[in-house]
This record gives sequence, C-alpha cells and structure tokens, in this order.
Amino acid sequence: MRRPPKRIMEIGVEEGMGARVMIEAAKERLGNSPEYYGVDFFEWGGGKPKILSKPGKEEIKRRLEKLGCKCYLYQGDSTKVLPKVLHLLPKMDFIHIDGEHDYKTVKSDWGHVSRLMKSDTVVVFDDYPMEGVKRVVEEIKRGGDFVVMIKGGHAVVTSKKGSGAV
Repeated sequence: MRRPPKRIMEIGVEEGMGARVMIEAAKERLGNSPEYYGVDFFEWGGGKPKILSKPGKEEIKRRLEKLGCKCYLYQGDSTKVLPKVLHLLPKMDFIHIDGEHDYKTVKSDWGHVSRLMKSDTVVVFDDYPMEGVKRVVEEIKRGGDFVVMIKGGHAVVTSKKGSGAV
C-alpha cells in the first residue's frame, strides 16, 4: 500500500487504542482523517470473565470521532455481525484482524474481510503465533492467491501484484 489508508477496518477494537494509532498515522499522511470501521463485543461477555470494565461502544465512538474521523462501529460477534453488514461496507485500504483467536472465528473473519479487499489492500493478522491465527494464515499462504509476510507476532497479507481486486 503506497498511499495512506482512507478506509480502515478493525476486528477487535477493545478500548480503541489501536484504532487511535491507526487513525492518527493515516491522518498524518493523508492530511485529513480516514473512515474507521470497527467490530467488537464492546463489553465483556460471550463467556469471558468480567475482570476489567471497558468503555462502551458510544464512549469509544466519541473518543475516535474527536480525532476527526468518520467512525462506524458494529457491536457483536464478528462471525454474526459481518455477514449482516458486509453488503453495506465499502472496499477497505487497511484491515486489522485482532478479534477472537480460535480457528473457526479467524477463518470466518478472513472469509468476510477478504471480500472487502482491493488490489492494494493490506490485511494484518495480530497474534500470528496463536494456533487459530497461524492455521488460517498458513492456509492463505498455501492457497497462493495472496502475498503473506510474517513479521514478529504479525502476519501481513496483500493481493498478488497485478491480481486486481479480490
């Protein structure tokens, strides 16, 4: 991706810290703010222990919009939310997958977000060493349709040069 991302998607927003970094970096290079699309539970649930209180969806949206970006947040399980909203979403420039790390969820997330890719979209999988993430990334690599680079705990996936939109 040679140009700064105008549209950023993140699965696994948590408290919005990563979103803030991505938005500020894009804003610095763009000269204006990108659009940000996030999917998260936005609350402890789904069998997770309620250890810490998290800011809710509206608080995170407020924080991110203070950065000047257009912010679209979708609440719920990504495997259920993405199929419902995919047809409403534009093609993305940058996608960060850092939601649940089990194979079934990561595979589902990839299946959906790969449909939002253009020829120059970059997808970053966080926590590559985790079994579910690693298994999906290795399947993508074996498929041969994408360029896959592993760097530390991350896997970066891009379309093959000249492949056009995915």
